[in-house]
Amino acid sequence: MYRFKKISLISLLIILNSCKKDKEEEKVKVNPPEIHILSNQHSKLFTAQMNADGSFSSYQGEWIVPEHVTSVKVIGCSGGNAGGGGGAGGAGASYYLGSWFGASWGGNATAGGGANGHHSGEPGQLGQLGKYRDENSGWYSAEKTANGYPQSISAKISGTFGTEGEVSTFGPLAFSKASTNTKNSDNTMKIKSKFTDYSVCLGGFGGRGGNGGHGSYFEYPNFLEGQTRYFHGGLGGKGGDGLDGYSSIIEEHTLTVTPGTKFTVYVGVGGKGGIGSKERTPHQGGARVMGSASGDGFPGQDGQNGRPGIIHIEWIGK
Repeated sequence: MYRFKKISLISLLIILNSCKKDKEEEKVKVNPPEIHILSNQHSKLFTAQMNADGSFSSYQGEWIVPEHVTSVKVIGCSGGNAGGGGGAGGAGASYYLGSWFGASWGGNATAGGGANGHHSGEPGQLGQLGKYRDENSGWYSAEKTANGYPQSISAKISGTFGTEGEVSTFGPLAFSKASTNTKNSDNTMKIKSKFTDYSVCLGGFGGRGGNGGHGSYFEYPNFLEGQTRYFHGGLGGKGGDGLDGYSSIIEEHTLTVTPGTKFTVYVGVGGKGGIGSKERTPHQGGARVMGSASGDGFPGQDGQNGRPGIIHIEWIGK
């Protein structure tokens, strides 16, 4: 009897457990609703086109706002300004035969070219007068010997100015010209992490001015109580350096947009570097020149072109 009750109890438990499983399986499983999130970040880079000779041509194109996109972040800059060309140096001066061993002045130099809207760069230096010294003395100016001897040839042609970079635009948005960056701040680190392969936004260096010619050199043994006297003709003035071009400021803007809207895109190139003075002033010569010949004045160097602008856009879409 007891054994029968035990078996009946076990059977009842099995039946109840089976019913419980059936009820659990009968429950409706509800999956959460699908939520479509526009979580894919997209980007596009617009750059100026490099030519075979290393120069750049501006980029002109368009971007159409994709479906579901309502805002776009725009990062970029205009082209940098170019540097001015360097001025030419003046010719070196000679010492001449005569009772005072006459020396003339070195030739004057010309100014470097301007940039950033300025009309001129660094001024050229004036030529120097000759000098002399004895073995146990310092140098003396030959100013008393300058009268009557012509100044060495001065340069006449200055370096030309560097032009300003072009403005970059994205639809109605125009990036600032480099000339507004009056402190010439270089903030390219703001984009170098994104565009490591591009050198952009920077202004070009101004061309260096040409060196002035060296003066003639002459030694006169036993000039005074057995001492040798040394003579140097005046140096020509050094040409003025061209001004450096300003870099453009990198700007970041977020624009509200409408899908399907077409934006014109223009990436401006940098300004064109000024031309250095090509003048080479000839040194003084002649039968009465003492010692070595003086030297010619040298031409100035060209200014560098400004670097091109760039535009980078980012948006969230499918």
